[in-house]
Formats: sequence, structure tokens, C-alpha cells
Amino acid sequence: MSHTPDSSYLALLHSLPDAYLAIDGAGCVLEWSPRAAALFGWSASDVVGRSAAELALPESYQRKHQVGLPAFVRLIEGRGNKGPVQHLAINAAGEEFSVELSSVLASDTGAAQRFLVLIKDIRHRLIAEERLTQAAKMEAIGQLVSGLAHDFNNILGIIVGSLEILEIQLKAPTNRELVQLAILATKRGNEVTQAMQAVARRRPAKQESVDINASLRELQPLLQQSATRTVDIMVIAEAARSEVMIDVGAFNNVMINFVINARDAMPRGGVAMLYTQNITIRADDLLESIDLEPGEYVVLGIDDNGTGMSPEVLAHAMEPFYTTKPKGKGTGLGLAMAYAFARQSGGVLRIRSTPGKGTNIHLFIPLLRDTTPTDSGAHDD
Repeated sequence: MSHTPDSSYLALLHSLPDAYLAIDGAGCVLEWSPRAAALFGWSASDVVGRSAAELALPESYQRKHQVGLPAFVRLIEGRGNKGPVQHLAINAAGEEFSVELSSVLASDTGAAQRFLVLIKDIRHRLIAEERLTQAAKMEAIGQLVSGLAHDFNNILGIIVGSLEILEIQLKAPTNRELVQLAILATKRGNEVTQAMQAVARRRPAKQESVDINASLRELQPLLQQSATRTVDIMVIAEAARSEVMIDVGAFNNVMINFVINARDAMPRGGVAMLYTQNITIRADDLLESIDLEPGEYVVLGIDDNGTGMSPEVLAHAMEPFYTTKPKGKGTGLGLAMAYAFARQSGGVLRIRSTPGKGTNIHLFIPLLRDTTPTDSGAHDD
């Protein structure tokens, strides 16, 4: 009896949104869908008819990268219905990525077993889940910080009031100087609570219409001064549109913090490039619309070629008071305030970093626009 798939069967499988392959009981690949070829970079002629042993990666690569066999080979070791199971896969270019695998025993007629393996590329889903988790974490931290800042501010108010009364009553200059130092310290504490409230997004933003391109150019001398002579600041403000509604003071502080972080990441000097560009987020873009409303945005980026951050550090970089700088060199509020500023402005902050290669920060801010529906599909009937 022939077990060659008929045309209707193949048409059905080829219509699936995910990649698939079929293998026999001996681990030989029988079918390799066009989507599988696109996902992995191997054509059907590269794969069909080959066994698991032929398709396995060298053991030295497996140990070095902790990847093991290509994802479509791994399930050959299993039998029957399995999954969905998450695996780390590798394509023909050597890029590693996450996939979700499901296998089913399609037919079992003795020696003519056929297993169907479905392969779903879940990179976008994992990124979306990570962004949702980050947003929820920052919201919880914001609520905690807001409560602490409120209570701490009340305590500082009592201390300052008491010290000011005491200062009036003291006659000795030395004692008055001590009280004045204490007042200065409490006022510094008040500044910290204001920063905490900004992180928690509880402080009202004084928003106004701003041209980001023009603001960056005006800020360039101050940013260069903040970067010192060892780091060059390049500003390429070329977005076709850059009018936004933001808190100007908060924006300036964020830019200075970005540059200071870039400077500290390049102790031997380097280049920090600030630039703007436009992007449109559509409702059907599931990855981007997870944390951004559909519409038009200006993206402000800053790239440096500094030391970069490890994945572990990057995972906490936007949390309040988290810093890898030496004691006294940083409060750990810079990126947390930048994140809060982005959310206050209706946008998001995204950071990518590679150890030894540098850091890339993207600040998305919605453009000023009218209420005319955009071509996003969000208003379709």
C-alpha cells in the first residue's frame, strides 16, 4: 500500500500557519514544508530523506552553545502525541531562537509509521510576554515607591519645620551652621522623594508642545559638556515629524541621564549618537501594539559603543535604585525616571545591550496628531 500523501493532504498542511515536517518510525524526514524551509533556512532537498544522525549538530557545538540538536530533529527521539513543548532551535545561519513543538502520530501501520511535527516560532510571543511582565513589575514598584515617597516627604517636612524654628532660637554661630547643614540635607532628601514620585508617575507632568528635533539640537552643547571631552556627542535629528506633548524639564533630565550613562560606559572614550526617526504602529502589529497604542511615533535613540550590559543587569536596569556604579556615583533612578517619563508621555522605553559592544536605547513618544483615523485597521467595521 502506498503512503505517499495525496494533493489535498499536502494542500491542507501547507496552509497551516506554522512550519511542519513528517518523519517515519526510523527517524527519516519524509516531508518538509515551505514554512519550515523559510524558518530554518534549509530547503526540502537539504532535509527530506536524511536521518536524525545526519542532521545532528557536532557534539562540540552542543556543549559550547547548550543547544543540542536542531529542534525538528529532537522530536524524532519521541514517539506518539507530545507537546506543546518549548525548545531552543538553531537555523542554517547559526542563529538560536525559541520554538514551540508539538508532535502527533499521524499513521501507524507497522513499518510505515508517520509522525507529524508542528513547529511554532514563538520569539515574538516571548518578547510580548516579557514586555507585559516588565510593565506589570514597574507598575507594582511604582505603587510601592509612591507610598514610601509620600510618607518620607511628610517626615522630612516635620524635620525641616523643627530645624527652622530651632535655627531662630540659637545664638551661637557654630550651632546655627550645624542646623543649616541639617536643613540642606533634608532639602536634598526632599529632592530624592520628588525623584521617587516621578518614578512612580504620581507627580503631575507639565506637558507642552515640543519639537524633539529642535530640542535635541539646543541641548547638544549641554549634553557634550555632560559627556566630557573623552566622549563625542553626535546628534542626527532627521525625523520628518517630531512634534510631541511632553514635560520639557523631565525630557531634558532624561537626555542628560542617557548621556551620563553612556559616558560612564565608555571610560576610555568613544561616541554616543542621538538620533530621531518616525515609526507607525498598527493595530495588527501584535508585537508592537502590546505596549503601544496604534498611531504615529517619533523614536529618539541613543547608541554608544561602551561596555554594554549583561542580560542579568539589563533585566533590572529600569528598576528604581538598581545600579552597578560604585557607591556615591549613581542613585539608580536615571533609567527608572526615563521609563516613567516615557509612560507619562504615552510611549515606552526599550533597551538593548550587548556586553563589550554597547547599548542601544529607544524612547518612543506619540506624535501630536489630529483625530483622523489612521490606516491601522483599528476602526474597520
